[in-house]
Amino acid sequence: MSQDYDDNYLMSANSQQSLSGLYLKPSIQYNHDDGVQKWTANLRESLEQYNRAEYDVENPAYGLSFEQKLQRSVFKVGYDAATQSTRITEFTDAGNFENATTNQQIQTLTASWQYQLNASNAILLSGDLQATDYGSQNYADLKNKGLQAILETSLSEKTSVYAGLQFNEYQSDFSDNVAVAPVLVGNFLVCPTNAVLLSFSACSVSQPRKLVNTTRTPGLLAGLNWSILPQLKFGLGAGFTQVDSELSVSTPQTAVQFGAPIDQEVVFGGQRSSQNQSQLTTLKMDMTYQLETTGIYLGLFRKIQPSSSGSLLQTYQASVAIKKALSAMDGISAALGYQQLVTFNDTSVNGARIDRNIFQSNLNYTHLMSQTWQATSSLGYKKQENRDNNLGSAEALLGSLTLTYTPKEWMW
Repeated sequence: MSQDYDDNYLMSANSQQSLSGLYLKPSIQYNHDDGVQKWTANLRESLEQYNRAEYDVENPAYGLSFEQKLQRSVFKVGYDAATQSTRITEFTDAGNFENATTNQQIQTLTASWQYQLNASNAILLSGDLQATDYGSQNYADLKNKGLQAILETSLSEKTSVYAGLQFNEYQSDFSDNVAVAPVLVGNFLVCPTNAVLLSFSACSVSQPRKLVNTTRTPGLLAGLNWSILPQLKFGLGAGFTQVDSELSVSTPQTAVQFGAPIDQEVVFGGQRSSQNQSQLTTLKMDMTYQLETTGIYLGLFRKIQPSSSGSLLQTYQASVAIKKALSAMDGISAALGYQQLVTFNDTSVNGARIDRNIFQSNLNYTHLMSQTWQATSSLGYKKQENRDNNLGSAEALLGSLTLTYTPKEWMW
């Protein structure tokens, strides 16, 4: 159970509004592991009640996973489904916070197969499918596919390198209401039967326009993992990707037949498409330092990601996290993160370009009251600089107090 507070939940630069809510998040998990096969099933529920009733939601989540271990290979498959408010997800996406009752529903299917060729070499094949549905014309529904084939080689007990091929396909479906140009027939301006004349240059179409943006990114990747010390681990990876995008725009098509004296057929709407090609170098670097009571993490990333705006975003990300156990009962953790989100290739499906800087920080204190009860207090800060839409800089403070009850494991 958690009590949360956000003093600027819409991330407005001028008119801040606060939001407080009570969360109840029960969950249950089942595990079976006999050393060869491992099954995991979990069910989570999030009941959220706010001081603004339009944000009250019930967000379920569930997952299944299976793992099969053989003498030289491991096969894994998993499925997850979750629902989350766009008030949370959009902060690190398009920044569209306007729709209070809209939720993001996401489903993910993953599979992987690892085979040990010999003592030093292994191959890994993996794939994933992901579908994100918003149920609102203000967001683009997403379908993502990914494949990887990697060869990993151990150079020593401390160092390994890997190289391989990767392929991703991102598809976004966006709908909006548009106006089509009327046609001059004789002395009359004519609109299709499902539209109304707004002006001398526009007809309002009652059916939405469909915009489908499909991006395919075949490429190469390589990297290394290095255990510098037993407590210090370092990873570095880079990739080169060909980015091929195609935007298809379908406007409802209507044919209007006019008889004498005009005797003419006028066709409205239709479909058009455009293509774009470019290249991108991706990067990831992470380092962990783990002592008995202290852990430190550092991560740097440059990548592309699909967006609810219907476009592809280029993301630069840096994060630092520290966790320290003060005693057997008490611990603190802190995290600091920075992201820059930019519409890739300066193109956008719905005409809105994204260019935002995001800062986030969080400080947690955890106290273990007993073997089953734990209390956590959290203080957070977030800031966004919207440089493209001239919305200025917005800040917010967040606070929460959480009580967690975990019964002892049931085993049979």
